[in-house]
Amino acid sequence: MSDEYTLPPILEPEILPKAAPESDRSWAGTTSFILGLINLVVWCLPFCGGPLAIIGIILGVLGLKAPNRRLSIAGIVLNAIGLLLSIVFTIVFFSLWSSGWFQNFDFNQFYYQ
Repeated sequence: MSDEYTLPPILEPEILPKAAPESDRSWAGTTSFILGLINLVVWCLPFCGGPLAIIGIILGVLGLKAPNRRLSIAGIVLNAIGLLLSIVFTIVFFSLWSSGWFQNFDFNQFYYQ
């Protein structure tokens, strides 16, 4: 008697379908990096900079399991910097607004007549 145990042909399991391959998330890291670069330009617009940074950070975290992990980390860092700048700018803007600084501001001083 041999050490190997084989099933008769009738009892052999059917060929099962292969498991779905892991999704390639390299696009998430690249998109996070691109959003980080865009975010460094539009951080002073609170309604653009903040949401772009949050989306970029989420995509960067999703892309950490991809082969281009460095690009995902760079995207997370750039988006975190952009989010921080956007939050600081929003706080400064609303504090100046509430203090009445804009009430005394004359927008016509920039036009030469």
